[in-house]
Amino acid sequence: MPELLQLSATDLAAKIRAREVSPLEVVKRHVRRIEEVNPRLNAVVAHRFEDAIEDARRATERLVNEKTVDVGAFYGVPFTAKELVAVEGLPNTAGVAKRRHIIATEDAPLVGHMKAAGAICVGVTNVSEAGLWLETHNTLYGRTNNAYSDDHIPGGSSGGEGAIIGAGGSPIGIGADSGGSIRNPSFFNGICGHKPSGGLLAARGHYPPAEGERGRYCVSGPMARRVRDLTAAMEVLSPHDDPDRDPGRARFRELSGVTPQDVTIYYYTGDGLTPVDPELDAGVEALADDLRAQGFRVEPWRPTGTRLGPLLWIGNLAASSPETLSEIINDGRKRSLLREWAKLPLGRSVHPLYSLLVASFDQAASPAWMRRWTGARRDALAREIEAKLGDRGVLMCLPYPRPAPRHGVALRLPFAFAYSGLFNVLEMPATAVPMGRTREGLPMGVQIVGKRFADPLTLYVAEEIERITGGWQPPFAA
Repeated sequence: MPELLQLSATDLAAKIRAREVSPLEVVKRHVRRIEEVNPRLNAVVAHRFEDAIEDARRATERLVNEKTVDVGAFYGVPFTAKELVAVEGLPNTAGVAKRRHIIATEDAPLVGHMKAAGAICVGVTNVSEAGLWLETHNTLYGRTNNAYSDDHIPGGSSGGEGAIIGAGGSPIGIGADSGGSIRNPSFFNGICGHKPSGGLLAARGHYPPAEGERGRYCVSGPMARRVRDLTAAMEVLSPHDDPDRDPGRARFRELSGVTPQDVTIYYYTGDGLTPVDPELDAGVEALADDLRAQGFRVEPWRPTGTRLGPLLWIGNLAASSPETLSEIINDGRKRSLLREWAKLPLGRSVHPLYSLLVASFDQAASPAWMRRWTGARRDALAREIEAKLGDRGVLMCLPYPRPAPRHGVALRLPFAFAYSGLFNVLEMPATAVPMGRTREGLPMGVQIVGKRFADPLTLYVAEEIERITGGWQPPFAA
């Protein structure tokens, strides 16, 4: 397998700037890889291959014809985006049947920032319906498979991104995360992903709408082969002159001058509600020992409210949105959930089972007293964690308590999503990073969580973990 498919996005950009390889070569090779693996994965659901190759040809000509070229951080590097993030000229349905006719007329700000940095979009990737579950399946595009196994899920809702990056078809992409939707696909496909702090990046151009209060919980962020790519992408995605960013939020800045001896890592495995796979439990303990050996202070500690994660997630998410999830999966229209439940066993509902379940939970969480109760407990838990972490502490835990489940099995663990989802409603940054593979060959990984706006610190610790574990291990021979 050619070297180009194993290089990080930042290394590809460096080779392009040094004229060791051309944008045209890089884009063509990744397009060819997508064409090789996508029939098995069903990850890329709409593409612009011809336009991308033409963009790459122009970028190459510029390097050939100009002696000195001022180029962006990702000049000539291909990227993909989750289909519910708008890319001009490509579908923006979010896998919702009622939106099958929607084509994006402009780029989401984050897509625009990547293009401004010289990156070349090659396509958009599959999602669960309206981004509601960790099985990437919908009635418009069908089911996506894991990069390492056709029998296992790629996670969701950014499962198409996870699968195509994990399989070597895209070096970097834009995902979105409202309940683990960047971190679970990163975990299941052996790659890296970063859920930014609430409000740090622009939220416009996302369906379901993720602006206002909901935009603090439902955030977009980068997914990539290597942690270094995430850090570079965060700098690109948070320009100081971005009018779509929350003006009260500081711009992302890479951390400098920190050593392992400066950082305390608190860790836990089980959340007290859904049991953990023994192999993952042992993997976290072994990683904790390795981190101690590198000079980090590492201590076991679990926040007191983790078992309330599912309630805190559904209650606070319901309170943050002017639309119910039932309306969102029907493109803003009011529809009877009971009617859709009746259609489901007859095969006449346009919604997958998981969408109806999550929309029903959302409806149950709608009373005002429920929202007040979950809001108060969310605030108390956030204060507890931030007081413990301080300025140089992070929390290491699992994004999900199992390796990638087989297709159709995830619903048997309905509350396991809260291993990740809890940190959405706490607005805390979380970076997913691989830590090897199981005996079955499936990826393992952890997430590194920080206090709000400590994104540079979580990325720093994740990169140190990547050095220990080796990070992404391609599911193909070198």
